[in-house]
Amino acid sequence: MNRVMLASGGSGGHLAPAIAISRVLSSRNIQNRILTTEKQVDQVMRNAHADCEFDGIPAVAFVGLKGLSVAFFENWLVALCKTIWAMHQFQPKKVLATGGFGSIPSVVVGALFGKQVYIHESNSVSGRVTRWLGRLCQNVFVTRLLMHDESRPNYYLTGFPLRNLEYEGRKEATSAGAKTVLVLGGSQGATALNNWLSELKFADYEGIKFYGICGPLNQIPKASSVDVEWIRFVEDMSSLYRKTDVVIARSGAGTIAELAHCRCPAILVPLPTSADDHQFENAKSFEQAGCSTTVEQNNLVRLEETLRDLLNSEHRREMMKCAQQEWDKGNKIDNLLKLFSEGLKECQV
Repeated sequence: MNRVMLASGGSGGHLAPAIAISRVLSSRNIQNRILTTEKQVDQVMRNAHADCEFDGIPAVAFVGLKGLSVAFFENWLVALCKTIWAMHQFQPKKVLATGGFGSIPSVVVGALFGKQVYIHESNSVSGRVTRWLGRLCQNVFVTRLLMHDESRPNYYLTGFPLRNLEYEGRKEATSAGAKTVLVLGGSQGATALNNWLSELKFADYEGIKFYGICGPLNQIPKASSVDVEWIRFVEDMSSLYRKTDVVIARSGAGTIAELAHCRCPAILVPLPTSADDHQFENAKSFEQAGCSTTVEQNNLVRLEETLRDLLNSEHRREMMKCAQQEWDKGNKIDNLLKLFSEGLKECQV
């Protein structure tokens, strides 16, 4: 029987595409499991997706030579042993890693066990998993963000496999046509954006409704003078996207794919500490395509001016939506599965 092991972990941006792929494989009667980390953000998403099957390994990230310790090597040994056991029990034919340090053991063990191994690279800068282990793989699947690497022999442009966002392309009415703004810090929240939103002055945003996704591990910020509804974590993001005129967000690859799919005019604030500054590169690519505008975190004073300009210009918002529609064309999940599933015949479980 054909089976697929999906490997991910460390952030929602890595785990979400694995969950999306898992659901489609299951709908095609292909057995699959997701091997992810025991990090709390992964646990939150696991609990929200009881329809998927998961195995857990310790969350261990390489943060440089200074971070090496006995505990680091002990955790890596445990992660490798658990991965070997999971592979032995499940006996997958193929392994697909969607990024994050949690996927390294699966790529290494899968290659050593003679499995067909693949990596999906979401960002505009190849991550360490792709750079270090890409040569062990049959193919590396990339998004439009990494188009400049598409010419590499085993790189294929497939787009970002999205979760099922039930978006109907229309904005739900709030009250008397009031404008709405969604401030989204990614799966783990963003303290800088939470603080910025909590400090806005009501006089500048009278009649504007804000939604703030503060992150499942963060405290609800202090009371704000503007009309803001704080939410820790939302699985059904489409319900919020339908209400939103402008989104302020980090620039992870998953967020960008969702914004494009749901046609949400956006201001992106890249995480300045992201590995290899990939969030800035993501934001730059999305902005150059006309889909968004970018404000760096060290200049949040400019964020208010940029937000007011975008709220006051329906023309700019519509231009962004048109550009996003074009961007979204390459993100169909079948683009990836057509290449990945070659040789995997549908089977009854």
